[in-house]
Amino acid sequence: MLFQGVDSEDIGRWSKAQLKASEDVAFWVKIMGVDVGRTLDKHLFRVIEWGGMEVLDLSRATEG
Repeated sequence: MLFQGVDSEDIGRWSKAQLKASEDVAFWVKIMGVDVGRTLDKHLFRVIEWGGMEVLDLSRATEG
């Protein structure tokens, strides 16, 4: 997952993202292709990896 901060003056341009953030997160099961039945099978070995990284916009960084 990659993410980047949004300046307060730009928040209005993100109205669709704000609506999506208010939805139930269960939609990720379909997007990520999770087989819920297999995740509950105690006889299977599974590894879950989750990562995140902030993408910095260095052109907007200030020295100081």
